[in-house]
Amino acid sequence: MIKYLLIIAYLMVVLLNTTGFKDKNILLFISSIPLWISEWHWFAKYVIHPSEISKSLIIVITLMFWYGVGTLVEGSLSRFNKK
Repeated sequence: MIKYLLIIAYLMVVLLNTTGFKDKNILLFISSIPLWISEWHWFAKYVIHPSEISKSLIIVITLMFWYGVGTLVEGSLSRFNKK
């Protein structure tokens, strides 16, 4: 349940960003941890510069990230509730 709530929350951020209400991408940047990593100096120097990564790829990677975080949280909560 938590993983779906995280995905829905991020999709709302993406929808808000694509409709033009938040044209500066700040909310999208704050809610995207993979985008934070892509902005680090070593990532831009050794992997790929962030300006070369498409926005849709960042959105897909971030959706997978939040799904993984939600899965980990649900797994740890289920183990905690069993004890």
